[in-house]
Amino acid sequence: DLFGPNCDGIDLTGVHDCTVSDCIIRAGDDAISLKTTIDSRSCEYVTVTNCVLETNCSGLRVGHESAQDFRHCVFSNCVIKRSSRVIDMVNLQGCTMEHISFSNISGTTNCGWPINRPIQIQVTAIEDHYEDLVHFESHPRYGAHHKPAHPGTVRHVTFCDIDLVT
Repeated sequence: DLFGPNCDGIDLTGVHDCTVSDCIIRAGDDAISLKTTIDSRSCEYVTVTNCVLETNCSGLRVGHESAQDFRHCVFSNCVIKRSSRVIDMVNLQGCTMEHISFSNISGTTNCGWPINRPIQIQVTAIEDHYEDLVHFESHPRYGAHHKPAHPGTVRHVTFCDIDLVT
């Protein structure tokens, strides 16, 4: 549902050697999102290709949940409709994002949000927001508190044949 809360299309958390291809996704939150948590491994050698996405949030997202590294991820031949951000890289927890490529991507940022950003790359150190999500005493992260992470690193990111309309 385009207006459902927190309804991501596909979340890939801590995956290696993964391909997502030939998908049609309509989601109210991120359409395709790569994530890493404090208890996952890194995301490496991920390919997303030949997808048509419609979303009120990010079409192609790397990070936001970014406790581990992202390496060698390829996004190609995708069409993103109605997004607030077509491409979104958010490094909040001090990881390294490197060797990420976007090619032959077209999209629009007209979902209705007041601030649309065709491409967003953000590196910010924040406190571990994971502690706010754990409310069960039996969870190993219950009550954990972490100092703010150091700012992460984004390097070797390439964009080729990108056609975006705001």
